[in-house]
Amino acid sequence: MMGLLLDPTMVLAACDWNKDIIKTEKGYIYPAKCHDEVGKTYKTNILREKEIKQLKGQIVDLESSKKKLSKSIELKDLALVKADTMSMRWREESYNQHERLLRQQKLSRTNNWLYFLGGFAAASLSVYAAGQLNR
Repeated sequence: MMGLLLDPTMVLAACDWNKDIIKTEKGYIYPAKCHDEVGKTYKTNILREKEIKQLKGQIVDLESSKKKLSKSIELKDLALVKADTMSMRWREESYNQHERLLRQQKLSRTNNWLYFLGGFAAASLSVYAAGQLNR
């Protein structure tokens, strides 16, 4: 930015508008030193315009990349939420399965006791019935 301000100043310093530039019928006569400085400034301005165009293109590319990165971040966040939801569901399901397993084990123990008591009652009744038959 500072170069844009200094180049015209250098041209003005190289050219004394009161002494060096002579007005003729067809235009103006410039000394070589002044003409060279104007040419350098013109070339510098053309190069800077090209640089500005390149930078504008880079800005457009960066904005496009920014949009893509934002979309990627949104998708990553969505994936994390989905993974958290799945892990919570898995945890709840595993707790439910564990509860079912414990209930099944408790019922199995109760059934074993009932079978034992039923067998004991059947054996007792068989002995009693056999005793009644012998009388």
